[in-house]
Parts: sequence; C-alpha cells; structure tokens
Amino acid sequence: AFGHLFSVSPDGSTAIFVTGKNDETWTGTTVVAFDLSSGRVKWQHAINCDAIACLQISPDCSRVAVGAAFVDCKIHVLDGATGREVGVLEGQRGWTGGVQFVGDGSRILSCSADQVIRLWDVETRVAIRSFRGHSTELRAIALAADNETMVSGCKDGSVYAWKLSSDRGARVSG
Repeated sequence: AFGHLFSVSPDGSTAIFVTGKNDETWTGTTVVAFDLSSGRVKWQHAINCDAIACLQISPDCSRVAVGAAFVDCKIHVLDGATGREVGVLEGQRGWTGGVQFVGDGSRILSCSADQVIRLWDVETRVAIRSFRGHSTELRAIALAADNETMVSGCKDGSVYAWKLSSDRGARVSG
C-alpha cells in the first residue's frame, strides 16, 4: 500500500481521499473531497496517471497536493474549494513517496523514489531546494510544527532528520 491516501483539513471540515481501482491491487486515480459537516461530496477530480501515491491538504485548505506514482512522477496541485487542477510540479525522476505543505502552504515538500527530497514553490512550480542523503527510495516525509524540521523515511529502513535551512540531513535510525 502507499502512504497517505486520506487527509483531513486542519480545521476538520473536509476529508480528501482516493477512490476507485485500476488493475486488481493498485489504488484509484480519483480524488474526492468530502464535507464532514454535511456528509456530502464537495468535488471529485480524476488525475490522469497510473496511480496516486499520496496527498495532503494545505493548512488554509486552499490547495491539495497529489503525488502520482510509477510512470507519472508529477505532483498535481488542486484548488481546495473546487478540485480544479491549478498546477503541476515536475522534475522528480521517480514516483512520489510523500507530500507535505510547509507553513502557509506556499511551499511543498516532496520525497521521491529518486532518493531526493525537494522543496517546491507552489506559485512558480519550481523546486527551490533539494535534499540528498538517502541511498534508496524515499517512502515518507513529515514536517514538525516548527515548519523547519523534517524527517524522511526510506525503503531500506533509514530515517533522517533535516533542517529546511540546511542541505545536510542526519541519519537517526536504520
């Protein structure tokens, strides 16, 4: 199974999840936003990719980041209110293991099977920093409440701690 295929908005109003199946074992490619107070679907958006690996809602609920898997190594950015695609982040050379909004949601962290963590500017759609140190596929990333410390997990079991202000991570496990 993939990482976070379900996310709840910080204000608790919306749940975002992936639905449907393609093939017999992989996740679907349709993102659904569900209003938790009314119990109704707010929007649905089909992503043109082979599978979705992860997703995350921005802190202000204005954006949803969707990481594609396998052939399509892109991160699709959707409008949080309508589900309309507002941008695509391109440049990874492997499927997306995790996405995480930073601070006010103007930046996104992604980790990839290409062993690189990238910090993206959402508006310009450019990777503004890359973090390297893992020796195999990255599977997960998390950001601490200080919006400066991140932790990444790798297929080989290694875990690294990083500061967004530094290009070097410290291996803490594995």
